[in-house]
Amino acid sequence: MGGLIAIIVIGLITKKIVEKKLNKKHDNRDQ
Repeated sequence: MGGLIAIIVIGLITKKIVEKKLNKKHDNRDQ
C-alpha cells in the first residue's frame, strides 16, 4: 500500500517537472 502511494507521489513530481520544462518552451499559457 505504501509503495503505491510512493509511485503516485513520484508520478506527480515528475509531471510537475515536465510541465515546468514545457512552460519554458512556450511561456504563453501561464503568463
